[in-house]
Amino acid sequence: MSKKDMQQKETLQKNSTVIFCGMCMGAADLVPGISGGTIAFIMGFYQKLLSSITSFKMGKFCPSSVKFLGCLLAGIALSFILLVPFFDQILNNESYRPFLYSGFFGLIVGSIALIISQIEKWKLHYSAALLTGMLLAFVLTGLDLKPLSNEALFDVPVSFETTKIISNYDSEMLRNVPKSTVIAMLSKNILSKETTLYQAQNSILAKDLTGSETPWFKIDLWLIFCGAIAVTALLLPGISGSYLLTILGCYSTVIGALADFIASAKQLSFDAESFSILANVGTGIILGAAIFSRVVLFLLSHYRNLTITLMTGFMIGALPAVWPFWSYTFFLNPLKLEKGVLLNPQSPILPNLDFSFALCSILAVFGFSLVMLLSQKAKTLSKQT
Repeated sequence: MSKKDMQQKETLQKNSTVIFCGMCMGAADLVPGISGGTIAFIMGFYQKLLSSITSFKMGKFCPSSVKFLGCLLAGIALSFILLVPFFDQILNNESYRPFLYSGFFGLIVGSIALIISQIEKWKLHYSAALLTGMLLAFVLTGLDLKPLSNEALFDVPVSFETTKIISNYDSEMLRNVPKSTVIAMLSKNILSKETTLYQAQNSILAKDLTGSETPWFKIDLWLIFCGAIAVTALLLPGISGSYLLTILGCYSTVIGALADFIASAKQLSFDAESFSILANVGTGIILGAAIFSRVVLFLLSHYRNLTITLMTGFMIGALPAVWPFWSYTFFLNPLKLEKGVLLNPQSPILPNLDFSFALCSILAVFGFSLVMLLSQKAKTLSKQT
């Protein structure tokens, strides 16, 4: 083999390794609980990730950083394309959802153990940082940070067959549908303009709400904010982006939009609604990454152990959010009725000691062991990237 062929083989191997790392990060960030930053930390390319992002300055860029980030993003995108439809289905299945969360619960516990072991010498103020992170994450878990809306709400007649008790549907009526959603239902032909809607016992025709068409794209500052906050998970080995989106109340919206956009793209069609959601979140991610990456790199450069300890506290405090066993309510998405009954987790519960619990335990142990295995391979992957 010639020297040129050897170089090409080595380059291909390095690029493939980075793409694989991106796929691992993408898979981790799809489920609330484990951070893509944690995966980067475990697999040994976390510092290079931050350095590559911060290398972009005023239109100038480093070719090696562009190559690295390009391969990493390709892996993340590939992971989304392959896994989003699967996750969208399993996260709305009350029977299978605990299995997925059990695996990730084990991953998080393993990550906590691994990251704490990175602290060279434990000091008293590290304990304070750990407790602060735990408290902040635990408090955030109980908050409802969804923005309040002053939109008019309507009851919309819809025919839907189900044997389950649906929180926003009864007596052939979708309850409390916002005006903007009704207009979107009309533009997608889910409703007829002659459909009679109801508001506070008063009836109104749907066509009377169509003063203006819903634009194919609109700026949503809340979604941009959510994207900027969620990207911190890519840059911090701690709380996950999906978990932050769950706290902010838009996780199911983003995952649903990803699944729908991918499905429509496979059919060579364009889902404007999904694109609008993803474009706003993506804008927030870009802005958040550009600003926050420099903050994180500074903290890790000057206060590495303290920063890692704080993030570990976030991970511990966030553990209740990925507890596998929950009680659920069910709801319908007015714009995605074809997706059927969707799952809405309510509160954590204790499991029954049955075969399902045994399988969940095995998956949790597997998740923990996987982190340990990845940590053993970290040096090799670091050299290759």
